Amino acid sequence: MFNFWGYSELQVGFGVTVGPVVAGASTVFFSRLGERWNAIALCRTGAAIQVIAIGWQVVRLGAEADYFAEMMPTIVLFGLGWGMCVPLLNSVALAWVDDSCFGEISGLFNTLRYAASAIGIAGLFALLKEEAGSIVYYQRGLVFFLVFAIIAFVSLWIPIGRPDRSRS
Repeated sequence: MFNFWGYSELQVGFGVTVGPVVAGASTVFFSRLGERWNAIALCRTGAAIQVIAIGWQVVRLGAEADYFAEMMPTIVLFGLGWGMCVPLLNSVALAWVDDSCFGEISGLFNTLRYAASAIGIAGLFALLKEEAGSIVYYQRGLVFFLVFAIIAFVSLWIPIGRPDRSRS
């Protein structure tokens, strides 16, 4: 937005703010829905929406992109998917944990989640060190983001929960 479309810092800030606003609003809605309905299904759906949003950017964004037709919808979609998925992950991951080890497992889960975020940011910056003035610079980052969004989506299909002890 800044380098190719000539947006000011303020315009970029307003341009991307729609994502966190949608994420915050959808978090409230989907967190309540997740308590009453199938939280893992919401997480999977939200992750799929995030993959679609990033995939759309990989395919459609370029030096001549239109904010309202191409950029804003992907930011809104990503925020919606984030609000549907990420806040519910802790609940889904800890639903079957015994009370006696809840604190340790919660700490481990959150530490791993934050470590994965830090590794992702480090990897992204390692990829983006060259060609700062070309669209290739941004496309490379988007593809990296898309690959890991797909991995995150696929990981949500790994079965979790307490083993059925009646079978043993």
